[in-house]
Amino acid sequence: MKKILPIIIIACLYSLSSNAKETKMPSSICKIDTLPTNQLITLLQQLNVNSFHNQPVDSFLITIPANFYNMKIYGGSHSQGALRRASYLTINFTPSLYGPGVKIYVSDYTHMNRYSPTSTWDINLFRKENIYKIEIWKDQNTCINGACMQ
Repeated sequence: MKKILPIIIIACLYSLSSNAKETKMPSSICKIDTLPTNQLITLLQQLNVNSFHNQPVDSFLITIPANFYNMKIYGGSHSQGALRRASYLTINFTPSLYGPGVKIYVSDYTHMNRYSPTSTWDINLFRKENIYKIEIWKDQNTCINGACMQ
């Protein structure tokens, strides 16, 4: 029995190490350092954005390339005057505001206060909100996926 126990332990360790080598990242997660614009546009066109309706913003963000240029919440005027109201999160993949980009809209805010007198909102809280709709743009005039197609 004493001779068999070390063999069993070695066999178990070998089995665990070979399984660890075969583990792959899910194909839906796309964290790429650089991606040519034409490939980025193809990737964004192929996303099923409707599947993210009523899902947290973060669930969508993990499916797009992480090499975006910036991410910002934009707001509009509120009927009460001084307060600004958060409208959508925009993600730009180039320094130009007119390059490929994504707009994520939320309708019911449960984690973040939508109103701000200074137009400053917490992106980390916005990322917890549920998505109402997504628009994906090739440039300022060309919608390639999402609610802007309708």
